[in-house]
Amino acid sequence: MPMAMARPRRSAGELVALRAAAAALPDKLSARAKAARIARLVVEAYLRDERRTDRIERMLYAAEQSLDPNPIEAIATADGGNVAACFMAERLTRYEGRCCRQISGDAWEAETREIAAIIEERLARRFRDAM
Repeated sequence: MPMAMARPRRSAGELVALRAAAAALPDKLSARAKAARIARLVVEAYLRDERRTDRIERMLYAAEQSLDPNPIEAIATADGGNVAACFMAERLTRYEGRCCRQISGDAWEAETREIAAIIEERLARRFRDAM
């Protein structure tokens, strides 16, 4: 009888970055509020990274992160992290749902905002569970 596969564990690096990001927030915030804020910041950081297309800009960003790592940016841009994979899966689902038709720039931006809200909610749940 085939066994169901378990969800992959989060990397230790993500947990360390999550704890560092949470520690930087006010103590008066609940775990739920901290998770929601971190999720919002991670999504914003991912979208900034997605728009970072210039090779020199990407190299400067990587150098900055290696010298002074930001835990939010680390979660958003981690190799093997699933933030990008979640965005791509949502984009692909919508693209296939449109029968692989391209959309206008304005529609793309609106779709990006919708996807960001979905991913933010998922991340907030995941982060809250990990805290």
